[in-house]
Amino acid sequence: MSPPPTVDPSSGIVALFGPGALLLAQSSRGDGRHLVVRAHAKGGATGRYHVFKLFGRKRSLLRESLRDFGQRVLVGKTGVRAERRARVEQEILELWRREGFDVPRVEEGVALPPGVAPPVVVMEFVSGRQLDQVIADPGVALAEKERLLEGLGREWARRHERAKELREPKLIQVHASLDHVIHHTGHDSGRGERLVTFDFEVAWTRRHPIARLAKWELDREDESLQRCAPPPQLAALRAALDRGYSGRG
Repeated sequence: MSPPPTVDPSSGIVALFGPGALLLAQSSRGDGRHLVVRAHAKGGATGRYHVFKLFGRKRSLLRESLRDFGQRVLVGKTGVRAERRARVEQEILELWRREGFDVPRVEEGVALPPGVAPPVVVMEFVSGRQLDQVIADPGVALAEKERLLEGLGREWARRHERAKELREPKLIQVHASLDHVIHHTGHDSGRGERLVTFDFEVAWTRRHPIARLAKWELDREDESLQRCAPPPQLAALRAALDRGYSGRG
């Protein structure tokens, strides 16, 4: 007898959000419930999308327990259980916005569709391209890429200084990468251009020397830049990022 067909668990979950719902991201590991969905919120303004980030288990129960212990006790990060990751995501989004750094706005009071259970964080939908895609695009002029990276470098420097002032490790992004920044041109919103950072489900907890954590974040971003930059442009793009970060841009 042939095995039963495998059903992608995300298909049924996304369908619960109704017409126009779009799966933006999904973890291939665990219980299949760790999803990011763009959908209309029930009762929301016509044509307005929200992002629903559903938090599920990414590993077996045993591996999750071991990793949760290791991150909290040995590494100095928040835990990996779904409820904890959702709580951390919302806390950091609110912290960064409060301190003046551009992240998706948390949407309060949005009803979840029947059949969609917490933990879920609901955010504003920010249209645009991930910055790594912009940097990799041969159709985007080098000068435009340099301009964007200079601006991003200035924002990193401002945020790192604020993290040092507050001795706040949560202002340093654990999952730092250019594919976790959205370039919103502002053409469809009237709000102007934005560089919006996302993905905050894990955070630093120990008050390590902030300068060390900031250096760690910059190293992760440089690795990201190396992966996406056209090789002939890499040196110029690194220089643009450095000009912004050092205040020379």
